[in-house]
Amino acid sequence: MAVLIALCAVPGNCMNLFLVYLTIKRKSLRGSSNYLLALNSFYEFLHQTGHYIFLFTILSGRNFIPFFGSAIFQLQSIFGYNAAIFTMIETAVDRFLVVVTPKLHAKIEGKTYLAIHTLLSCIPGVYLAACVLSYALDNPNEPVTGQLSDTCTPVNLIYHYNMAVCCITFVLYLLIGIIVWKKRSEQSASNKRLFRSLAAICGILVGTYFFNTVLRLAVANRLDPVQLWFVNVAGGVLVNIGAAANTPILYMFSTEYRREIQKEIRFLSSTNSMATTNIQKVVPFQAKTAKHTNLPTSTKPLPITTKW
Repeated sequence: MAVLIALCAVPGNCMNLFLVYLTIKRKSLRGSSNYLLALNSFYEFLHQTGHYIFLFTILSGRNFIPFFGSAIFQLQSIFGYNAAIFTMIETAVDRFLVVVTPKLHAKIEGKTYLAIHTLLSCIPGVYLAACVLSYALDNPNEPVTGQLSDTCTPVNLIYHYNMAVCCITFVLYLLIGIIVWKKRSEQSASNKRLFRSLAAICGILVGTYFFNTVLRLAVANRLDPVQLWFVNVAGGVLVNIGAAANTPILYMFSTEYRREIQKEIRFLSSTNSMATTNIQKVVPFQAKTAKHTNLPTSTKPLPITTKW
């Protein structure tokens, strides 16, 4: 299970970081939705870094580690997990404003608008990470496997928060879909494609998070701790598949992102090939035999002169 989650986390970390890097570098990706997608990817990167503690625990031959140690090394992951979920609501609200009141959105969109979104997304992440830390301080030696769901299990508020966010996001995208369908003649092709991309991303994210939360809440009081652990790990695999989906979905559904991703891949490939060709080959020194073609061939002895 630890290896399976790590196999989801490693490519997920790489793709989420790549999307953040691409958004920073490319000037065409400067819209509010682009920023919120990059912010979500950054939070998901933090979220997925916590799974390596579980892998390390299993590979080291230990079955359990103290709760406090697990919590300390996974605080950034708990923060990212809960902040990433909140960005789904923010992205939906941003698209709702674009569809309903595009003039108002164009007027308020800017650094202050994005800073407010960033601060709001940090609030649930910081608060729920603090709740886990508080429990860890009260129960420092409680044994856990290092799996992120083990660390989050004592704080049931996390799962209720997940459920509320998923439901709100689903309702918002349902409303946006209805409005876009009614105003389809007024929407530009780029806006329609972006909406499809965002809907696909949030569909997968909301679906995986929602299913994991429902599964967790439905069986929490019906299973023994070992059975519940397996359910949590299975849900964790599902959530990590969703957490790694941003970049692939944008590549498939968004023409703009596909173009920019292809440009960046070509740029990185050409840079790598240039670096390879600029490496000079080192040829070992080989001594060459001198050719004495111009030396005299006469065997007569040279005259000896003596000075007195």
